[in-house]
Amino acid sequence: MANARMDPELLAHLGANPQLLNVPPKPDKETAEQSRARFGGILSNFINQQSPVSPLIVEKRHTIPSFDGAAITVHEFTRAKDAQEQHSIERDPQPAFLFFHGGGMISCPVDTVYRPRIAHFALEMGVRAFAVEYRLAPEQPFPTQPEDCYAATQWLSHNAASLRIDPARIGVAGDSAGGNLATVVSLMARSKQLRPPLAKQMLIYPMLDDRARERFSELKSARDQSQISFRDDFDQFWNHYLGHGRRGAEDICPYAAPGRAESLRGLPSAYVEVGALDPFRDETREYATRLARSDVEVELHVYAGVSHGFDMAGPKIGITRNAEENRRRAVQSI
Repeated sequence: MANARMDPELLAHLGANPQLLNVPPKPDKETAEQSRARFGGILSNFINQQSPVSPLIVEKRHTIPSFDGAAITVHEFTRAKDAQEQHSIERDPQPAFLFFHGGGMISCPVDTVYRPRIAHFALEMGVRAFAVEYRLAPEQPFPTQPEDCYAATQWLSHNAASLRIDPARIGVAGDSAGGNLATVVSLMARSKQLRPPLAKQMLIYPMLDDRARERFSELKSARDQSQISFRDDFDQFWNHYLGHGRRGAEDICPYAAPGRAESLRGLPSAYVEVGALDPFRDETREYATRLARSDVEVELHVYAGVSHGFDMAGPKIGITRNAEENRRRAVQSI
């Protein structure tokens, strides 16, 4: 069982805070709405360990049209001192990151769950952060989510001058399902020849491949056996996103499951991280390796003893502090 051993600091933190895992048990046959509530409850418990949105952060909301004409919201989080200097003619345009939230494509909207996390990202990374309130599956399945996110990316790029942003220093970031969307938006920006091109993709334990269970699971692995309940959840997320029974189908588009993309050449510089106990570990490592083999600059971190969402579960533990410092350097590289 050594391969499934959790980081002692994270284990102690969870043991001292049992309320973090205090959510209704999973029913035998869970509907999408029940799954949304359960998973959203877990992430809310984790994210609420962070302080509420800091008074050092200024928030704005922008309403923009998506690919189909529907109105979607883009949240903006800016450090107060940067907001005060934003319109100074002496102030150089700033870099920015567009952050895509996690939640399996079905849950955890920015407004009700992710606001403190993205505000923390803006404050700690020292960068203006924008977050897309993309529409959720299964009510709005693929391709709505990546199209909403790409529409926001185009809007940010095309309106860079009025937003006082440097269009050559725009990055995309996301965790879990949001990591999928950051990856896909990078692929879309390359294919659609967004100019200037994206400067960075930050993929935090990304959900990349709908075939992962079949491709990577080892029945004899203690680590993999410890992740079965997680894998069941993520299989359901894929089915809600792609359509019931579609997970693993031969014709799934790489814009849905970017682990299927044939060519990764010409993509922006990548920062990639995952936990050694994460169900997405192997697909993430494979994608990072393929980026490197495609001559894309890539920085990969695999953190021992932690699983999916470790930084939200244990925001003060040493591994999380290490990850945040690595992320900060990656953000500041643009």
